[in-house]
Amino acid sequence: MAESLQPVRQSLYPTLPNLDACVNAITTQLPITDTNHLTAALMTYQNTLLQALEHSGRSYEDSQ
Repeated sequence: MAESLQPVRQSLYPTLPNLDACVNAITTQLPITDTNHLTAALMTYQNTLLQALEHSGRSYEDSQ
């Protein structure tokens, strides 16, 4: 069974400067039809979201 995803930084994927840049980068790739490209887009968004939460003084755990 595959390991479940955790809300932690995925070092294989980039972190963009902010969420707007991330959404814009993903939008330029639409339509995404390849599973690997979709995974990369999602992990990049996750990394960027976690960074944005850290910079705002919040964390994933705060939202639980």
